[in-house]
Amino acid sequence: MKKIRIFAIFLLIIALMSHAGCMSTDKPAHGGLAGLVTDSSGNPLSGVKIATTEASTMSDVYGKWALSSLQPQITQVIASRENYQAQTRNVEVLSGETVSGVNFSLPSDSEIYDIIVSDVTSSRARITFYTRFQSRASIKYGANALMDKNTAADAELVFQHQYQLEGLTPATTWKYQCLATDKTGRTLASDIRTFNTPATTRGVSPTGLELAKAANSNAIQLKWNADSSADFAGFNIYRAQSVQGPFSLVGSGVVMQNSYLDNNVRPGVKYYYRITRLSGSGDESSPSTTEPFLMPGILSENVVWTVQESPYYLTGDLIIAANASLVVDKGVTVSMARGDQWDADSAGDLIDITVQGTLMVQGTTAQ
Repeated sequence: MKKIRIFAIFLLIIALMSHAGCMSTDKPAHGGLAGLVTDSSGNPLSGVKIATTEASTMSDVYGKWALSSLQPQITQVIASRENYQAQTRNVEVLSGETVSGVNFSLPSDSEIYDIIVSDVTSSRARITFYTRFQSRASIKYGANALMDKNTAADAELVFQHQYQLEGLTPATTWKYQCLATDKTGRTLASDIRTFNTPATTRGVSPTGLELAKAANSNAIQLKWNADSSADFAGFNIYRAQSVQGPFSLVGSGVVMQNSYLDNNVRPGVKYYYRITRLSGSGDESSPSTTEPFLMPGILSENVVWTVQESPYYLTGDLIIAANASLVVDKGVTVSMARGDQWDADSAGDLIDITVQGTLMVQGTTAQ
């Protein structure tokens, strides 16, 4: 009996010691956060909600705020107020301490303003906006909520921002958001907006094509009627040396205006031009009427005028240079304007063909 009593006392002592050990285990003390909220001009901003996953509070009339009884950990702090852009910071809460200096500077919604979407076609659009402070900006956009496309950011801090969105799909609602970072590192963001690209259609052929010799140069000036209809994306210009073709694209790309100066031409050669209209998605219209032009000037190579491309209509002087030749095939019709249309000295100046090299006219008494 005595042994049992001793054993029971021994167990009681162990239990008490274990309980005392548990009671003495150190627990991390709670911590706190404190800071200041201002607007973009540095003025205190009251009524801003400061929230973590554990607690929230509001900034006072001096923009000050504080949170206590927070678990020691890295926590996300969000500052938000109506008509201002929310900001987020990750801050470490320290055991038994209040971390101060957790400050926010909230930009107002109006710091990105005058957002304009223009020149919308079925495949492109231009977005322009302004920021109240000089910033580097970009556009985030997409055909769904992910908005997984981005324009390149500005190279410098500027007030006006303009971006061309390319490769859009027709008949689609596009979402976009204007983003900017000012010189202090603050991030600005507009609300998410939308615009619609029109359905693409094959446009009508360009009209009114006219050709002329450019003043004081060996170049052909092309002009035609402008296009202001929807989904217009530019013109393609084609040139050939035969009415049957082949026609090749002139220049290095799409022409947006309704004129073009072709410098890659040679005097004494007859050229044919035609133009097509491009829709936003790249659909090309049927070509305009084909217009010819015989380039006047100094012929410095061997050229043959053929019956297939007859008639040849000269509107200015032609000089066959030494070591060059012009051969006119049998059956070719050559006609001339009443006067040199490109001679600025005299409107009534007759057109000359001056032969310093060789002129060979093949024919018969009938032709």
